[in-house]
Amino acid sequence: MSRSRGSFKITGGTISTVGLRRREPGAAPNRRGRAVLILVSYDIPDDRRRTRLAHALKDFGERVQYSVFECRLKEEQLNRLRTRVAALIEAAEDSVRIYRLCAECAARLEIQGLGPSTEDPNVYVL
Repeated sequence: MSRSRGSFKITGGTISTVGLRRREPGAAPNRRGRAVLILVSYDIPDDRRRTRLAHALKDFGERVQYSVFECRLKEEQLNRLRTRVAALIEAAEDSVRIYRLCAECAARLEIQGLGPSTEDPNVYVL
């Protein structure tokens, strides 16, 4: 018995992908060029480097806590962010973490206390 469901083909007890494009490992599940929610956190002991990184991150998103930024980025913007971060930090001393949140995870974001969620800059409410 064989039947199709979306992009998967179920034959007997096995499932195979049919016509799916393969993604590079670590690539954003970013269909149609949509921005995804990126969370950037850092721990940098040097005041000067920390300040420079914070100013650079403001070009990509919003500060939501002292050393945490939320950014809505497309893949090319994320690559530019990575390049800037790498140029500003000292890898042997500093720690920068970049978390990519899927659309479902971003939709279930919970905020307790103060602070609005970071909105997609391409969406305008009239």
